[in-house]
Amino acid sequence: MEDLQGIVTIRSDSYRPCPLCHEGMVGAGAGDDEVLAVQVNHLLTHEQTRLLHVGQETSRDGDGNPYQTTVAVIGLPEPPPEPPKYDIRVVTPSSE
Repeated sequence: MEDLQGIVTIRSDSYRPCPLCHEGMVGAGAGDDEVLAVQVNHLLTHEQTRLLHVGQETSRDGDGNPYQTTVAVIGLPEPPPEPPKYDIRVVTPSSE
């Protein structure tokens, strides 16, 4: 495991783009273990990534009620890169 330089945690109750290639992973939709499987499989297609752990996690919702999620921890050969920065500009029509 000394060759791993970073980790990423994926949860079945959330969705985010791949931290390595920043592409959306097929199957977007929160709360679904099938979506988690697609996300994990996508990450494992990247060279030298390694599945370190899959397990359950108990969290609490806004009302304090417990709920279960599945969590996967993936080892990375290097720290995940910074997400891309987007240049957002507001363009308004000029009044002439």
